[in-house]
Amino acid sequence: MPTNSERLAYWNRWHARHGETERSERNEGHADLLAEFVAALEPGPVVELGCGRGLDASAIASAGHVVHGLDVASEAVRRLPANVRGLVHDTAEPLPFGDEEMAGVYSHLALHYFDDRTTRRVFAEIRRITRPGGVLGFAVKSTSDRLWGRGSLVEPDMFDLEGHVRHFFSREYLTDLLTGWHVRFVREYRGCYAGGDQTDSFISAVAVRRPD
Repeated sequence: MPTNSERLAYWNRWHARHGETERSERNEGHADLLAEFVAALEPGPVVELGCGRGLDASAIASAGHVVHGLDVASEAVRRLPANVRGLVHDTAEPLPFGDEEMAGVYSHLALHYFDDRTTRRVFAEIRRITRPGGVLGFAVKSTSDRLWGRGSLVEPDMFDLEGHVRHFFSREYLTDLLTGWHVRFVREYRGCYAGGDQTDSFISAVAVRRPD
């Protein structure tokens, strides 16, 4: 398993080289997730977790929302568009917002890097900061992905491949994480990540927070 400093260095190098994940005809699932998330939002602030250079965050802001973009990589945050409020922050740590502060929480391919214990803590934090009726939209790697099972097993459905750790989500696991939410959809789709030439498998969801 890479150390935190190694993980941070990896993502700073990544954003210096690659930049934002592309949305194209090969990644219709990504575009569909973003559109359905924005359509479900009510007025209020939104945060994107693992925002990268902020292509999605900027689109949400352009729809009329105040958007906070959080990413562990300072290289990404410093490149955010002017309409996104950037903050360098590790999603594995408590989120820097008050209880029920957010109208929406969004994340595209940034929640599948943590072990089960950390993942559940992250989803508890997401629920804490989301107001009742607020919207969560996210996409993660699916257990149907071509990289599932490659590398060293860390724990069930989590593998370390050459120092890059991925946690693959099944439909059942994702649904369990969304206990206490009204799930509008869970959808599996295929596409090419960050301009790559091989097809990957993802699973996405949009859910609305129920009152406690």
